[in-house]
Amino acid sequence: MDDRVAMKRYLLHVLLFIGLLAGLAATVQAQEPITIERSDAGYTFQKEVRFSLQASGNITITQATLHFRLADQPASNLADAAITPHRSIKAEYAWRLVDEELPSGTVVTYWWTVEDAAGNKIDSECRSFTYEDTRFTWKKLSRDDVTLAWYRGDDAFGRDLLDAATSAAQRLMQEFSVERKPAAIYVYGNYNDLRSGIGESAQEWTGGRAYPEFGVVLIGVPTNQLAFGRRAVAHEFAHLIVHRATSNPFGDLPRWLDEGLAMWTEGDLDSTYKAALNRAVRSNRLLSLQTLASNFPADAQQATLAYAESYSAVVYIRDQFGAQKVGDLLTTFKEGTTDDTALQKVLGLTTDELDARWRASLGVGADSSSQEPDLTDSFAPRRMLLVIGMGLLAGAAVVFVALVAVVIRIRA
Repeated sequence: MDDRVAMKRYLLHVLLFIGLLAGLAATVQAQEPITIERSDAGYTFQKEVRFSLQASGNITITQATLHFRLADQPASNLADAAITPHRSIKAEYAWRLVDEELPSGTVVTYWWTVEDAAGNKIDSECRSFTYEDTRFTWKKLSRDDVTLAWYRGDDAFGRDLLDAATSAAQRLMQEFSVERKPAAIYVYGNYNDLRSGIGESAQEWTGGRAYPEFGVVLIGVPTNQLAFGRRAVAHEFAHLIVHRATSNPFGDLPRWLDEGLAMWTEGDLDSTYKAALNRAVRSNRLLSLQTLASNFPADAQQATLAYAESYSAVVYIRDQFGAQKVGDLLTTFKEGTTDDTALQKVLGLTTDELDARWRASLGVGADSSSQEPDLTDSFAPRRMLLVIGMGLLAGAAVVFVALVAVVIRIRA
């Protein structure tokens, strides 16, 4: 019996020893050669974003590389932080925003890659924060994948504008199968605040701006202009959704299609735009779709007409060819094709052919840009003056020649 007891004790000790060795091996294996102790970020609005890191290791750490990505962009930015090689390091990197236009509401995701002298590497955990205009205390409401932020006006004001945004997204999705993604809308209480929030690129007339690459809309809506605000929010949010749905590295939508969809998303055409369109139809002074494919006119009246025509052209395509064809157009433009190629593929028409059919639907003939102005044209009086002036000059020349002939005869 003593021998059996001794044998059991011996086996128990062996098993305990093996378990201890296994535990030690697991502990050694779990210890990483590099440990990330801290990773943080902070910012000063429109000045800089600061990233900081603290790490330590068993071997000298030689490199710390920052990665940061904006919104859902696939590519990330890289920056090597200046560090003093050591087993314990602190790294910092400041991203200067002086020449950048980073809108309030942009989500910034960041992480670090740390490497030691033996070639060991480790990535820190991905962390994110929302870069915001810190001059204001923002109130927020969210519905589905849309967040609306504002600082002036009550909760009902915010809900109304959020309703306008989600309704616009719903119309685009249901009618034209346009996919939407998470987005944020920041509503400034006046236009001066908005323009200073945008930065140096803002113009005196800037009332809103969509940033599809960041999934953000900035817009100015005074609390006493709620009716306008609903349309403006729908318009800018439509730009955001459409641009994200058609983004490609080769080209943009024709301007008339882009603005036409945004105008359509607002609802029925406003009376000011209707009047401008009706005047142009009556006087046969419509701008061609080819003209409206790029920049719109700088003149206020002509710009109003350009927006009205864009709305009309989109409604014509939807009514004549079906809503699905509009969605197909957007899908085709996402492939990075030219305007005519996309239109021919989906509608079987070039831009000029579409222009002619759309004009005919309004009761207008060929492109008026090729027509000579009539006698009521503002240039007509100038022509009359030119004719009269040329006649006077011709008469003076005849008199001069006659006088010269008389002088010659007298001398002779």
